[in-house]
Amino acid sequence: PVPGSIIEKFPDSVRLIQEAGTGFNNIDLEAAKKRGIVVCNCPAYSSDAVAHLVITFVLNFSSSLVPQMRMLQQGNRENFTKSMQVPHFELTGKTIGLIGGSGDIGSKVAAGAETLGM
Repeated sequence: PVPGSIIEKFPDSVRLIQEAGTGFNNIDLEAAKKRGIVVCNCPAYSSDAVAHLVITFVLNFSSSLVPQMRMLQQGNRENFTKSMQVPHFELTGKTIGLIGGSGDIGSKVAAGAETLGM
């Protein structure tokens, strides 16, 4: 974090704070503005990785992957020898809601969902 108390101590030569990620939540923007310091970020940093993670979670939830893994760790193989013991649903035809919008990450998530037939 870069709080205002630190920004106030910067020498006058500081004109830029570069955030090495996508957000500004760890920089006191008001304090930087008062000092005439520009704050930038890396808006596309890890967009693909985040979108992939979202699709991974969707696949995980649709197949109950974690409960199945827990069953196997406990030596319980009933999910494979009896009728499905945990829920599973197909993604094709489902609708995904993108609450964060259709920016860089949301657009990539939408493309991944579309590939899955959503």
